[in-house]
Amino acid sequence: CLTSAPRVVHLKGFGSGRLLPDGPECPDEYLATELLEALGPAGVVVWDGDEFAEDSFTRILDKVLSTHSVPAVAFYFASLRESFERSWQERMQHFKAPVHLVMLDDPADAAIGSDAGWIDL
Repeated sequence: CLTSAPRVVHLKGFGSGRLLPDGPECPDEYLATELLEALGPAGVVVWDGDEFAEDSFTRILDKVLSTHSVPAVAFYFASLRESFERSWQERMQHFKAPVHLVMLDDPADAAIGSDAGWIDL
């Protein structure tokens, strides 16, 4: 059970199509190291529940969680729970620490997936 952490890092990025493939301009290892340094020895990483994609910041998150014991918390809309679980299920089997999923009510005034819906998240 996650009760407290000395440091919480909110990892923010774009869902897909925005992160270049691992390469010399900005290698994944560099980004993963930056995240680990920000977390420190007992930090927790949180994100807005974006599903895994190879061309997304979630690729870096996956690499960190698969190789280091970093607890994580994802916030996501309740109606998209199955989609989140499908996206991460196989990968989570390799994570070194638990991922906690916080389900939020769907936005009342915005469509899920719209810019306004993501702001609510």
